[in-house]
Amino acid sequence: MLLALCPFRLQAAACALTPDVGLNLGPTDYTQRLRPRGELKAVMLFVDFPDAAASETPEQLYNLLVPYAAEWIAEVSNGVASLKVTPVKQWYRMPKPSTEYQWRNLTTPNHKAYVWDAVAASAGAHVAFTRYDLVYILAARGGAIFNSPTLEVAPGNGIPVEGGEIRQVVTLGNDTRGPRAHYGSHVMLHEMGHLFGLPDLYEYGERDFLRSVGGWDTMSWVATGAHFTAWQKAKLGWIEPDQIQCVPNGAVTATLTPVETARGLKALAVPVSPSRAYVVEAREPIKADAGLCDQGLLVYTVDTTIGSGRGAMKVIGGTRGAHDEGTRKCGPAYDATFSLKAGKPSLFEDPGAGVSIELLDASPGAYRVRVTRSAPAPGPALLISRSSVAWTWRAGEPAPAAHSVSVTSTSAALPPALSVATSRSPWLSVAVDSPTAPAKLTIAANPAGLKPGHYTGTVTVTSPGAGFSPRTVAATLTILPAGAK
Repeated sequence: MLLALCPFRLQAAACALTPDVGLNLGPTDYTQRLRPRGELKAVMLFVDFPDAAASETPEQLYNLLVPYAAEWIAEVSNGVASLKVTPVKQWYRMPKPSTEYQWRNLTTPNHKAYVWDAVAASAGAHVAFTRYDLVYILAARGGAIFNSPTLEVAPGNGIPVEGGEIRQVVTLGNDTRGPRAHYGSHVMLHEMGHLFGLPDLYEYGERDFLRSVGGWDTMSWVATGAHFTAWQKAKLGWIEPDQIQCVPNGAVTATLTPVETARGLKALAVPVSPSRAYVVEAREPIKADAGLCDQGLLVYTVDTTIGSGRGAMKVIGGTRGAHDEGTRKCGPAYDATFSLKAGKPSLFEDPGAGVSIELLDASPGAYRVRVTRSAPAPGPALLISRSSVAWTWRAGEPAPAAHSVSVTSTSAALPPALSVATSRSPWLSVAVDSPTAPAKLTIAANPAGLKPGHYTGTVTVTSPGAGFSPRTVAATLTILPAGAK
């Protein structure tokens, strides 16, 4: 049964994930948090300190941060939300040196005291704070306000002002003057995400703190300024309920459109427990995602019982622990997508959860994917990175490049012997680099002597005693006449 629904406006319990307290990937209580819809009105204050006098103008900083942030909100929300920031274009001196605000060990009471001092320092501006949804307080460069935490408090516990209280504040620090284009805007957007109820997707206290999501979401690494994932957009109400399909059981074939665009189906979600699901979406390096290092299907897990900074979302696959150019530019797992390109996997399987996700066809803006939810497979299982390979060859050209297919197992206890064979197709050959899993198959086509036409064959991998064995890779060779286009 296929249910067309969004995980945050459920029409059936099958795809409901149980949320935990605090910031998490489950539904948000917008009686407590900032609702990310309509025009979001903010006021921006500029403060300096006895030990860190202002060296920039408010106009410079406003132009550095706000215009791009407003463009990003409009694009990523598909016009559901907009940001209007009113700057108070004057520096206000705080009563204490920046070092006395204990930013390295910031507590909620100290944070509230900082906001209170900023509000009091700007009293001469007569700001009607209750007219705004949130407040930005931007600190002068060079002081001890090194980063940009968010202050969000429950109703009745805010900063008292005339006519009400301030409950939603982003205190912007030195990190808004980052080394990359729009870095400071990305910091603003990340912190706004917390006000909307989104958790940190990087991991607190970990040396490789970006390992879970890398640069695929601004709530992970702000440097890329990437779109929010489809799951997070659904949580915010920035995509419609029918733009995520739930696959609680059975098989579904559907065409996904990139998360960066407004229309079409954005994701398929497969619940595997009351709090955990697999999600697959399509990503392309366009619009605000132009800086991404990869494109194709992004597969990840979400767990609504895991809180902020603890690994609530985990991207599947990709390079981690490296110090290459891709990691420096786009973070860990920069190459995590599933694709039909040579050398890339197009099939993901978790036999223990009974989940299979396969890319069947791809063109710019459209990714046809098959998602299957079946009974979990007990014991070790044999896995392959692709279930098909294909070549198109024109007569007279050099032989086409070989395809690589990875063979792995779900357990070290997998019986060691691998048997690899091809169908009776003389044009098809396979070499294996190891008699045990993990192994790499190099599948080659030799079209010499064949007439133009369409040829098919198979490569079969067997491991006695393993689940999912044997595995078959379908091979297709299309030969065109010489000179054909």
